[in-house]
Amino acid sequence: MPADLPLQTVTIHQYALYDGALGPLFMRLAERLRFERIFVALLTLSDTGERALQGAVGLNVQRDALERLAIPLSAETEPLARVALTGSTLTCEAGTRNDGNQAALQGLIGANAWAAVPVPYLPDFPTSPIGTLPSSAPLFPQGTSPANNSSLAHLPARGILVAARTTSISPQDVALLEIVAGQISAALLGLEAAQAARMDELEEGRIRQHLFESEKLAATGRLTASIAHEINNPLEAIKNALYLLVARSQPADPQREFLQLAQRETERVSRITRQMLGVARPSASMAPTDVNSVVQEALALVEPQLRRRQIVPHLELDTSLPPIMASADQLKQVFLNLFLNARDAMPHGGELLVQTRIAQVYDSIMLAEKYLVVRVRDDGEGIPEAIRARVFEPFFSTKGTRRGSGLGLWVCQEIIRSHGGQIYINSKVGKGTTFLVGLPLPWSAAQRPQPDRMEEAPATTRVEQP
Repeated sequence: MPADLPLQTVTIHQYALYDGALGPLFMRLAERLRFERIFVALLTLSDTGERALQGAVGLNVQRDALERLAIPLSAETEPLARVALTGSTLTCEAGTRNDGNQAALQGLIGANAWAAVPVPYLPDFPTSPIGTLPSSAPLFPQGTSPANNSSLAHLPARGILVAARTTSISPQDVALLEIVAGQISAALLGLEAAQAARMDELEEGRIRQHLFESEKLAATGRLTASIAHEINNPLEAIKNALYLLVARSQPADPQREFLQLAQRETERVSRITRQMLGVARPSASMAPTDVNSVVQEALALVEPQLRRRQIVPHLELDTSLPPIMASADQLKQVFLNLFLNARDAMPHGGELLVQTRIAQVYDSIMLAEKYLVVRVRDDGEGIPEAIRARVFEPFFSTKGTRRGSGLGLWVCQEIIRSHGGQIYINSKVGKGTTFLVGLPLPWSAAQRPQPDRMEEAPATTRVEQP
């Protein structure tokens, strides 16, 4: 490998986890065997549900070429697919033309000698479906189908490792590549185990935090009930006394109007105490709810205010989300609070991004495929770390007494928890703030069948608001 050639790992976004697992292996392989280009392609799905190989991560390869790599699983037409299907290795000398119409593969390999070896096992990391497969290369051999093609039903390999250099590749080099392919499997298996342990740790921490927050909420509820009780006792005596005074007064008595005014105000105080209890114990009827519609309705309410502040909203909505059991009115209240907070955080304009999707394995705080996630991100001023932990506390506000009561985010948290969900905040001063709202999916959606865990990713619609 030329001394002046920099080593640079390229990773497609949806395979970012592989970069951390394979990067050091790639570096050692390049230094030991003087390989100039290395890449891995993994088994994935097309947007029609057909299996294919797609570029994932590489060393010293062009990102665009790696993203375009899409190899149908047809042993007759594609040499790399043959490696994945049969589990055999393949070596080609420099300048050898590839069979099939694979300009992307040629762009990755160039005019170098190259070898491809199967990766014997890959854990079920999430992947994103590729687009339409090249029409010039049929997916299945003629006369076969996914149902009767046994080679596809029992794949001996789930990925390929390809390495290229200007000089010829010896059998000893291929043997070392096969060893490295096994190390790739071991590295990804270790990463999978570490992720599983991390998810267990997160769930345990979430349970502990939920218990702690439940105690805080119980204490707040007791305090609220105590205050309401202490206020109501003398209030009832005042109301009774006023009733007797009004009943005994003459209609023409000039004091009667003031007594009636006092009656109305004591009734208002009584309603306020009932509202205090309602805030501590929110309740609402649940019904199947389209979260995307609720998000759009809430954004439509604040859109004129955003436009006046020169704030540009963007919607990225997963159109395949299932309905969830929720109170649409309460969820609208949550999203309105989050949108208004984002508005206040961007006094000089900016961008408000709202996304909806299903939680995936690579999410660090939501259980995969158990939650519907709504992400609200602004690029405003951000929240200092010293006060970030207090934003969900009742009566805590950074806006001042004239602009906020300090109950908005606390009420949001209680509403989401009453739905069995979670809400998190991530913020950095000068960079903006992100709120993540997780709402539990219905059992039928969370437990839907997942053959080979390689189903199509949901379609996402990006909506530009005026």
